[in-house]
Amino acid sequence: MANQYADSFVVRVKERFGKTAGELLAELSIKKMSYNEAAKYLGYKVTTIRKYCHRYNVVLNPSVDRIEVEAALCPMFYSKEINKFNILSRKWRHK
Repeated sequence: MANQYADSFVVRVKERFGKTAGELLAELSIKKMSYNEAAKYLGYKVTTIRKYCHRYNVVLNPSVDRIEVEAALCPMFYSKEINKFNILSRKWRHK
């Protein structure tokens, strides 16, 4: 396992693409890539991409997966029937 404090990401990007990590991440931002897409493209985990984007002040698009999950949960959360998504948001009444 690579040392998380080493600059292996920077070195690998320089070898593979011939650009600095900051330049490459800026290009991915211009191409409107998300963090997940950039991770698949570069072959690193999303957390590594986020770490180096933060280091070089680059912002990528948020992942679409999270938005789709939240959109799917809304109807179940606001349902009048109690289910596993809305049980903790309901008031408890004693009879």
